[in-house]
Amino acid sequence: MDLHDTSGPAPLEDAAHTIAVIGLGPHGLALGRALHALRTSYRILGHDREPERARAAVAAGAVDRAVWTLPAAVEEADLVFLCEPVDQTLETLELIAPHLKAEAMVTDIAPLKAPILERAAAVLPAGVAFVGGHPILSPARSAAPDGDARAPFRGAVWCVCAPSRTHPDAVAALERLLRALQARPLYIDAAEHDALAGGALLLPILGELAFLGALDQSPSVGDLRRLGAPALLARLGNVADLSAAVAPLAQADPAGLLRWLDAQQLALAQLRDALEAGGDAWQAWLDEALARCAAWEQPEDRQDGFDRALAEAPRSLELGRRFFGRWGRARPSPGG
Repeated sequence: MDLHDTSGPAPLEDAAHTIAVIGLGPHGLALGRALHALRTSYRILGHDREPERARAAVAAGAVDRAVWTLPAAVEEADLVFLCEPVDQTLETLELIAPHLKAEAMVTDIAPLKAPILERAAAVLPAGVAFVGGHPILSPARSAAPDGDARAPFRGAVWCVCAPSRTHPDAVAALERLLRALQARPLYIDAAEHDALAGGALLLPILGELAFLGALDQSPSVGDLRRLGAPALLARLGNVADLSAAVAPLAQADPAGLLRWLDAQQLALAQLRDALEAGGDAWQAWLDEALARCAAWEQPEDRQDGFDRALAEAPRSLELGRRFFGRWGRARPSPGG
């Protein structure tokens, strides 16, 4: 099977295998549905700290069965997806470590990577492979037609942070699964990911939250809320989920975030100058800003040596063998 061919469904093949999705909020639910769209006969187990979410995931067809205790959810799993906020992911890694199969693979989708990779290295058994992940999902994709289970992931960048100790076969297997979901893997160092996420992902959210403070100072705040709340809250999302995502990112590298904030203040000062000058100065600023938007709509693909090696590797490898093999064992020597 060629999982680099994303023109149609690319099922995972092996009735004996089990995937566990831990955390059945919006992202876990979407992932479960997408995995169902790929599969032939493997089973998907689900667990959530809130039983109602687990029941809803079963009803929605995202998981085959809800498992009410965390150890039971992972003890038979060949692959474990952790779809929880950062603080819960850190805790879950410790809780599941004694219960994982010797050759299991664990990955996550949290927006902060370095602390999670450190915790995984500290608590997971040597035979378990861990590969950090972070899908960058847009609300527009999530709102795609219900019949298109892979829509939330189609074309989305999925950051992959692989510790040096992780067996290359495990990383390659995750690559193939992500491509089957029609996502675009981006291999990136965990520390670099976290530093860049502060500017690209966190600062826009903090800017919106700060601007809410300015709006609240207006005597017309009531009308402002009626006028702007739908669009603003749609961009920010659920307040509880937002808090769980923002706090760890902001605390991870406050100095880096301050540098991004300084850069934003400089850009805002340039905007103010252009507005004040008007005429050609304002038009030039606007033209340049719109050109940046167009460039960001078509980001350059980043391909490192591992990407190229995967692209050049034989494509006929059976996914069952690549996806559920013995990640940590040493390869036999030519004469051994």
